[in-house]
This record gives sequence, C-alpha cells and structure tokens, in this order.
Amino acid sequence: MVALVRRHPNLHIDTSAHRAKYLGQSGSGWEMLIQFGNTLIQDKVLVGLSAGLVGQPHETLIEEYMSLPLKDTVKEKWLYKNAARVFGLE
Repeated sequence: MVALVRRHPNLHIDTSAHRAKYLGQSGSGWEMLIQFGNTLIQDKVLVGLSAGLVGQPHETLIEEYMSLPLKDTVKEKWLYKNAARVFGLE
C-alpha cells in the first residue's frame, strides 16, 4: 500500500471503516501506515470516520485519531488538509 501511493501521484489512502484505536496498536498490521504516514506519505492519507458503520460518535473517532503517535502537523493533514487539497477546498 505504501509503495503504491508513493509511486502513483493521484492515489491516496482512505481510513474509512477502520477505527484509529486499532491503527495505533502494536501487532495490528497497521504499523507501516503509522510509520510512513508520519513521514513519507503524510500528504496521501485521508481520514474517513464512518461513524454510522462503527457505531461511535464523530467526537470519539476524532479523539482516537488525535491520540495516534503522529506529529501534530500530520494529524492536521490527515484530518483536514489532505482532503481539502484533493477536493479543491483550499
């Protein structure tokens, strides 16, 4: 996944249907996304909350993303700036 988004400029990763609290757990298989999402592909990740699908309020899901081991600037990109750029909202 990381190699694909690095190779293709118009390809992005969407986190919808996944709980952030599981993305940050050791042994979850998502360690590479957290590692490279914090560095090389930080501009290629879009957060999709899927509140209805996972049965949690938006506030809870956003708090989970805010507690991930990511730089503050990266959290801002994941939660807003990357989507705003992709959809031309900047």
